[in-house]
Amino acid sequence: MSRLIGMIAAFVAGAGTAQGQAQPVQPPSESPAAPQATTPAAGDAAASEPMAPDAKFWQREDRWTARFEPGAWYPGLGGDVKLPRSTPGSNPRTGMRELNQDGGSYLAPFGEVNIRRGDWSLAARGFVWGSDQTAVGVDGRVGDLTIEDGDEVFSSIDVSNADLEVRYTFTPAPEDRLRPGKARVRTRLDAMGGVRLHDVDVLVQNRSLSSPGNEDSAQELFLTPVVGLKGSIEFYDQFSIDLQLAVGGLPWGDQQSLVGDVLVGGTWKPVGNFGVQLGYRALFFDFSSGDGSGAFELTGSLQGLYGGIVIEF
Repeated sequence: MSRLIGMIAAFVAGAGTAQGQAQPVQPPSESPAAPQATTPAAGDAAASEPMAPDAKFWQREDRWTARFEPGAWYPGLGGDVKLPRSTPGSNPRTGMRELNQDGGSYLAPFGEVNIRRGDWSLAARGFVWGSDQTAVGVDGRVGDLTIEDGDEVFSSIDVSNADLEVRYTFTPAPEDRLRPGKARVRTRLDAMGGVRLHDVDVLVQNRSLSSPGNEDSAQELFLTPVVGLKGSIEFYDQFSIDLQLAVGGLPWGDQQSLVGDVLVGGTWKPVGNFGVQLGYRALFFDFSSGDGSGAFELTGSLQGLYGGIVIEF
């Protein structure tokens, strides 16, 4: 019996020793005091800190913002003109080439102001352009003015324009416009509607004639409603490209006006509220007033580069 009790005691002691030796080789993942959890916890805390969005122009949707774009446009004129004739008879159009008005481009003050809040914005734009030229006359007539080959013909054409537009942003959705950090690409597409006022002044003079009736002229004012689209793409909150397309027309009594306008430009903002821009504008028009031999017509386009600065706040 004593021998059996001794064998049992030895077996129990051996099992206890084996259990104590197995504990250090258990996998660390099974240990309740594993230290690996400290690193993920620190990473989670850093990732949970929100990044404040940059206060850039397109992101400030909750208050009014303004953007001023003073500059200059350098367009050339092409097309033809008809001045009203006071007596019945043929009255053909005269090409800008015959008046030497298509030979170059001339600087014109040009500017735009944009005011925005949320989805809505208001824009005003305008320019004043003029050209005085002298040409060698070609046998014919301009309105009441008779021209013979070799006459010295002076012409002055002035066009001024004022635009007022309302725009509404329909893409992207409001929740997609404000994002943390700098966006690599940010887009906007606006629908636009407005009115344009065109003041046109044309004078043609035959300086080879000494009589009082050696000139003819016309001054007309045209009001035209327009609709269109404006798309904008901004890169890294510094570079942007804008494209606007507009068309419009209005038959009003004996006046008719048709316009088409394309503006494309790029802007670079080295600092948050200041930048420079360069672009191209092509303005097409067809203005007419009156009928028959007493009609005034100016058809053609002004096209050329423009440049300026951008100030926004």
